[in-house]
Amino acid sequence: VIVSIFLLFGFGILLAGNIAAISILLQFFLDINYETAVILISFTIFVYCFRGGILSDIYSDIWQTILFLAGTIGAFVFLAYNNDFFGVTFAKETLQGLNLNQLTSIENGALINWATIFSLGFGNIVAIDFASRILSAKSPGDAKKGCYLGGFLTLLFGIPFAFLALYIQKMGIAEESGVPILITLSQTYLPTILSALLVAGIISVSLSTIDGAMLSMGNILTSNLINIQNNLNFKDKKENEKTSLYFSRLSLLPIACGAMIFSMLLPSPGVLLTVAFDIMFSALLVPFVMAFFVKNISSKAALAAIIFGSV
Repeated sequence: VIVSIFLLFGFGILLAGNIAAISILLQFFLDINYETAVILISFTIFVYCFRGGILSDIYSDIWQTILFLAGTIGAFVFLAYNNDFFGVTFAKETLQGLNLNQLTSIENGALINWATIFSLGFGNIVAIDFASRILSAKSPGDAKKGCYLGGFLTLLFGIPFAFLALYIQKMGIAEESGVPILITLSQTYLPTILSALLVAGIISVSLSTIDGAMLSMGNILTSNLINIQNNLNFKDKKENEKTSLYFSRLSLLPIACGAMIFSMLLPSPGVLLTVAFDIMFSALLVPFVMAFFVKNISSKAALAAIIFGSV
């Protein structure tokens, strides 16, 4: 129960961070109020998750991934072709950016940077949407292959996205007050079609996180906390499962409303994402990971680890 509460709280903040990120983009590109964008995004995701469940998540993720790849690779190829790829890659400014001062010097923010790296990196191990995909694999071997493939594809398509920062620096694009620098890049330097694809890709990545996490949270709320299935008395097992699924999807409404309120109160995606994974990293990582390596596991030890990590 305690773990479920921590997961719901952490992922609620994660949802808020992704909703805030999308809403900020929509605010600039569609010229709408931030709060209006938050409500629109929350309602849209709730509707298609409620109607389609995990199938809507799977099918929408496919198109969201295609959009992200098209936008990122298209922008990378365009900038590389027009700005001397090798010249930018091996420029003095680029090589200076590869130094490790920000990881070794406290004056340059090493403590904060390492805390963020550990929070996002190790906190993701406890992510319920990732864990649900691994646990649904046909065998441990398939789960391992999926993890390796996911890591490889992350490097393959994540590195070109990282190169966008080099071109931003090379072209001297400055961050304007209140305007994300990627928006300045897409509006000023990229062709309209590539600009639309890049922004749509970034939005799609956030949507992919939101719908998967929202469905996982609904399952935790109804199965672990409320324990709907054990309170149903239908003789037909399928009827029990159908009713449990209905309540699981219905629980998406308060989850969406909670995330919507968080994103309105703190419209700072970076802070929200870091706090979300910091909660899971500090409170849940040790009992989750050590359960695979320690033979004599106990609920008391897990509870002590959760309390100590939280404090």
